[in-house]
Amino acid sequence: MADTIYPISFVEDEPSKSVLIKLVERHNAAGLRHICFKDGFPRVTKGFGQIKVKCGAFLNMAASGMYSLTLTDLDNDECPSQKIRNWFFYEREGRIALPQQVIFRIAVREVEAWIMADREAFSDFLGIPVKNITDSPESLSDPKDYLLNILRKKAKTRKIKDMIPRGSAHIGPMYNEVICEFINNKWSVERACKNAPSLLGSVSALERL
Repeated sequence: MADTIYPISFVEDEPSKSVLIKLVERHNAAGLRHICFKDGFPRVTKGFGQIKVKCGAFLNMAASGMYSLTLTDLDNDECPSQKIRNWFFYEREGRIALPQQVIFRIAVREVEAWIMADREAFSDFLGIPVKNITDSPESLSDPKDYLLNILRKKAKTRKIKDMIPRGSAHIGPMYNEVICEFINNKWSVERACKNAPSLLGSVSALERL
């Protein structure tokens, strides 16, 4: 189909993969220019390193008319523009103008902020009072740590407790599975956009394709 694009696609982790798929499904259902993932994509890179080193390749692909669709976390960078400048080698004061074919989206500061932004649904899913979940998740310096601290204090069921890391692990054995279950079955992009400006920006960016 002429109105379909087939991007290669990269994300940092499994929750980000589920979020990106949900965004694309919503986009396609709206009758906008269809996005179809190639086999094996979105590919989970298990961190930002493998995404960062591919940024030059994304630009080269764009010159040939090929699309890339990436979701990464802002983490400790000052702002999304700074991250793009650093990863795509833009001059410090130069204009940022990624090609249309390079769809590069950044969750402020982690994709967990986007997930928590649908706070009523997420609190109900976890069995935790909604008052424990912030209504401004993008203001958090470490959304994942914030979430894990809530779970340490408030988790009641074994499944939710198994999201909490043990020993030197960064996440618990059920963390990705439970988060992805919520995203796939309960998470609303529309509700989350009300509390997550960078998510709303990503939705708008897809609509401009």
